[in-house]
Amino acid sequence: MIERTLVTGGHGRLGKEMQKIAPDFLYPTHEQMDFTKITTVERMVQRNDVAKIIHLGALTSVTKCEEDRKLAWKVNVEGTKNIVKICREYNLTLWYMSTPCVFDGESAPYFENSIPSPKNYYGKTKAIGEQLVQSLDDYKIIRSNFVPKEKWPFEGAYTDRFGTYIYAHDLAWWLLMLKLQHPVNHICGSKRMSMYELAKITTPEVKPITTEKGSILTRDMTLGSLYISEKIKIDGVKR
Repeated sequence: MIERTLVTGGHGRLGKEMQKIAPDFLYPTHEQMDFTKITTVERMVQRNDVAKIIHLGALTSVTKCEEDRKLAWKVNVEGTKNIVKICREYNLTLWYMSTPCVFDGESAPYFENSIPSPKNYYGKTKAIGEQLVQSLDDYKIIRSNFVPKEKWPFEGAYTDRFGTYIYAHDLAWWLLMLKLQHPVNHICGSKRMSMYELAKITTPEVKPITTEKGSILTRDMTLGSLYISEKIKIDGVKR
């Protein structure tokens, strides 16, 4: 039997792009596999001869994580704990999609060896997830700023939040093409830009806004990489 790759969160923004490139991977729906319930993960692994899990599934809204910390903990921490446990028991490789929000956003750029210090509860749950993953022997942690290439979903975009943004379809391609050699890897864009600059690429009419005083949002999510030389341009040109 051919060993399979299982993708959690495979119907989210990044997972949908991965499906276009790697349709032979397993992309169970939430109804088919709820990774907050370990028995459903184990059943999927056993029935499909899984050798590797790419864990994309997470509650990613900073606001939602603050408002419902119980749910954020259940999905981002307990769910990841289940994935790690199954990987340990079945000797599987694990790739974990993390976030620049594990950093405080006050001293960017951040590299793979920068020390996490999350500013918000979302970042905290993802940082704890990273620690859980690091208990395994065979893992990769990937941090990236990615968005789908589509019309900006909000009326405004922040002029004072920054990142090295890339599109989800590019991240999906590089995830599958790069030979990741190190435990922690930053896949990042070639240019530091504001969310407003990013939004204007697809939505010229978007309005500039600024964060409120005392905001919990991570202000600067700019990443650099010590290991990956490829820096992805976000100029709208197709590969």
